[in-house]
Amino acid sequence: MFKMHYRLFTFLVILVLFQCKTEHTDDTTSDPGSYSWGTPTNTVIENGYFHSKRSLDTLGNQLVGDTLIPILIKNSKMIIEKLEPLQMEMKIIDGIEDFYITKIGYEKDTFDYEIKTLIGKSYLILFSETSSSHVYILKNENIILPESRNKIFPDYKISGYAVGDEILRDDIQVVSKDQFGTILTEEAIHIDNENIYFKVIGSRYIEEIRWLNLNDKETEKIIKELNSKFTNAPSIEYIIEPNGKETELIASYFWSENEVSVILSRTTEFGELDKSWTLTYNNLIVSNILNNFLEPEIENL
Repeated sequence: MFKMHYRLFTFLVILVLFQCKTEHTDDTTSDPGSYSWGTPTNTVIENGYFHSKRSLDTLGNQLVGDTLIPILIKNSKMIIEKLEPLQMEMKIIDGIEDFYITKIGYEKDTFDYEIKTLIGKSYLILFSETSSSHVYILKNENIILPESRNKIFPDYKISGYAVGDEILRDDIQVVSKDQFGTILTEEAIHIDNENIYFKVIGSRYIEEIRWLNLNDKETEKIIKELNSKFTNAPSIEYIIEPNGKETELIASYFWSENEVSVILSRTTEFGELDKSWTLTYNNLIVSNILNNFLEPEIENL
């Protein structure tokens, strides 16, 4: 009996230790620093290290070289150290007036990070408090990482679609096309609602959604829905009369969170309000990915 109790106790202790080790291991293995990230042509983060410039080329007035500096990941933060220009001065050299780097040094930046999946690949998004986000693609081929969900992105849809979704060609009518290098963008109307416009990239991915000719009743419903989706209240722009005075009439509402933005506006002409409203829905992170990481063959060029 004692041996049986002892074996049971030993098994329970091993089980608890295994669970604790598993929890710790999960935190470690989910670190984005364990993988390589970058652009289609460069690797920026490689197995726990950041590729930093290493010296100043005074003749070329630019940072050059490459050195690996360990990155630090703590909770949902990534701390990156790299060589940066610390001071610049206006100089005239060889008759050319320009700003020249006069002092360099290593600086640390702290980013919130997020792992997202789009167009069948994993992306690392670094959020800075002082600048726009940085997006890098996972360089480890044939690997899809679980999304981190460190940040809350507003889950908003128009007619069942969000920015970044795929849309069937049978559901849209293309009204115009633009070509920028290998990037094909199309302006299209929803086949069942002529007031809903999509900006489509790569022949099937939604980059922007606009909803035109909204009346006041529809607008009131949309405002309530958006207020429930976004953490912060919208910023409001009021109508300015021809004499320069601000009225109580609202010209636009603007919601923004984690680079997802929605603006609900009615244009003015000659100081008068347009009777209808237009809603424009964007996601800068998704737009960045679609414009920089889509493969040309996806775009049916």
